[in-house]
Amino acid sequence: MTSLAIDIGNTSMKYAVFNNQSMIHDGRIMGHDVEQLAYQVEKYHPTHANVCTTASLTEEQQTTLRQITKQTMFLSHMTPIPIRNLY
Repeated sequence: MTSLAIDIGNTSMKYAVFNNQSMIHDGRIMGHDVEQLAYQVEKYHPTHANVCTTASLTEEQQTTLRQITKQTMFLSHMTPIPIRNLY
């Protein structure tokens, strides 16, 4: 199973492609060009993606990200996760 992790910050996007638990590709794209991201990862055929973002994405950008894989999960500061920040 191939998965995709995407971290979208204010000035760039970082991403990594995993085959099971091994990272097989990673990269960084300046700005929020999600079309370029889709192009960079299409050859790996990821089945699902986790997207973490601090930036505001347009509906079009979100749609493009959803089309990369069969299942895309968007995470934000409001997503309940079992991690507690102690600072």
